[in-house]
Amino acid sequence: MIRPLRNRHRRMMTLLAIVTPLIFALGILARKPLAVTGQAAVIESGKSLPNMIINTSDLWPGKEIHTRIYGDNHPPSRFMLALHPQTYLQHPDILVYWHNRPPGNSDALPEGAYLLGTLSGTHEQTYNFSADIVSPNAGSVILYSLAHQSIVAVAEIPPLVSETVEDQE
Repeated sequence: MIRPLRNRHRRMMTLLAIVTPLIFALGILARKPLAVTGQAAVIESGKSLPNMIINTSDLWPGKEIHTRIYGDNHPPSRFMLALHPQTYLQHPDILVYWHNRPPGNSDALPEGAYLLGTLSGTHEQTYNFSADIVSPNAGSVILYSLAHQSIVAVAEIPPLVSETVEDQE
C-alpha cells in the first residue's frame, strides 16, 4: 500500500510542477488594469518652469494644501503643478488627476481624467504635464483614493491657457 501512495504522490507533484507556473502566468495576463482613464504627456522632470500662474492655499475645500502652477512661456505649452499638503491626508493611496471639468457629485473618477501621479506625506510634490490635456476653460485637480475607490478632494482651477495670473494668494 505504501508504494502505490508514493507513486500517486510523485505523479501529483510532477503535475503541480507543470501546472502551477501556467496558472500563475494566466493570472498575470488576466489582471485588470489600474484605474487610469488617461495618461498625461510627461515632460522632462527636474526642470522648473519660469512663469507662476497660480499660487494659493484656498483651492481645496476642507483641506490645507498649498497649490502652485507654473507655465513655460505665454501661452504655456507645458505646466508644472506643485502640491504641498500642510497636514497628512487621512486617506490611503492618493492619486492626483487632471480633468477639464469638475467631476460632479459622484465619488467615481470621471471619464477622461489624466493621471498625474501619487500624493503622500506632507512634503511638496510636483507633477509635469503638457498643454495638450488642458482645456481653454477652467479645469480641476482631483485627489482620488485608490484604496477607497472614491474622490477625496477636488480643486477647481481657473483657465490656464488664457492670461497669466501672477498671484492669487
